[in-house]
Amino acid sequence: MVAEFFADTVHRFPIEKDGSLGQSSPYFQIPVPKEGKDTGKGYLDGMVVLPTNKLIIGTVMGIQFSDNMEATTEWGIIIPPFDDRPRCNYVRLSPDRKWLYAAFKDDLVRIRFKEVSSKTSQKEKPGSAGTNRK
Repeated sequence: MVAEFFADTVHRFPIEKDGSLGQSSPYFQIPVPKEGKDTGKGYLDGMVVLPTNKLIIGTVMGIQFSDNMEATTEWGIIIPPFDDRPRCNYVRLSPDRKWLYAAFKDDLVRIRFKEVSSKTSQKEKPGSAGTNRK
């Protein structure tokens, strides 16, 4: 998968039988700002696809979690940049999937991670356990 940095779309490329990449097709439409200087720009950056077919991606709007890889319009959880940070550049999970690491312009944060659905109560959403700054 490849994200269009200045847009709102993540594309997928099928792997052909001969090992080459096939024609890309849009796979996700990421929520992007609807007003202001970044209107229509997602600044889509580092992303992780979970084994459960959910996407986590760093964007101008923060850390975004999809609920369903097949859904192009429904989005689960968005954690906006906090403590005056700019956009989120990059997200990764620890090998044990207990921590989400998010890179911002000047620092890296570590957030306790628990995979949930957007239908889960607010107190159980990722990031609610607090952050540890590095």
